[in-house]
Amino acid sequence: MGSSASIILIHRQSPFFLIFFILLVLFGTASTADAHTAKVVGDFKIDIGWEKEPPLVGIANSVIFTVTLADESDKLLNDMIFFNKINDSDDKPNNTHLSDLTNSTEAYIKIDNSKTRLVLEESREKLGVYTAKYTPDKIGVPSINFAGVIKNLEFELTSKIETIEKNPDMNKIPDWIKNNAKWWADDQIDDDSFVQGIQYLIKEKIITVTNTMSDNSETSSNIPNWIKNNAKWWADGNIAEDDFLKGIEFLVRSGIIGVN
Repeated sequence: MGSSASIILIHRQSPFFLIFFILLVLFGTASTADAHTAKVVGDFKIDIGWEKEPPLVGIANSVIFTVTLADESDKLLNDMIFFNKINDSDDKPNNTHLSDLTNSTEAYIKIDNSKTRLVLEESREKLGVYTAKYTPDKIGVPSINFAGVIKNLEFELTSKIETIEKNPDMNKIPDWIKNNAKWWADDQIDDDSFVQGIQYLIKEKIITVTNTMSDNSETSSNIPNWIKNNAKWWADGNIAEDDFLKGIEFLVRSGIIGVN
């Protein structure tokens, strides 16, 4: 009996078992590795990711925080986060510790140098699930900072989640703007009419501009001639839409087109 038990133990530690374990690590967690990140704080696992994937600029989304009780495989497969025990409570972790975390934790999202606080809302249907509404306004790799207290464990963690991508439907300028650009380039409408059309698109978020330096509108007579040339070339199909938008961004940065 004793020898057969030893054989079984050796078999479970054989290369086959090792290969099986490696495959489990590589593929068993693949569903969350790309879009969500999970970390362990004591006896709790915290999974963070987007509700809608991939996240797109200008499309309303939410960051989802899922807190569960960590089992041994969770502790083995995920990063362990250092924590500070704020008291010597001997209570065993249980499902009651997964709720009411909105008052004891806080979260931020950071993209480049922009940092925004996330307002967590606890799910009424799913225990340990918290949602923070967020509409991405720029392309980039977001970093989530999540800190606070779970049970009697004070912690802070930082996780990178799925990259925010360009919205393929954004910056598709309506045909009437192309007509306006052609008429403007041919002096059939004045500068003010052209500027008003662009301001409407920006206000309605049909197009987006970046690096706004001034919100003060100046007279439309300050529009450089090369912008009008760009408008004509774009209207005639000689340059791409993105090249035309670079000229619009210049007008906004320069304060020639005001953004309210």
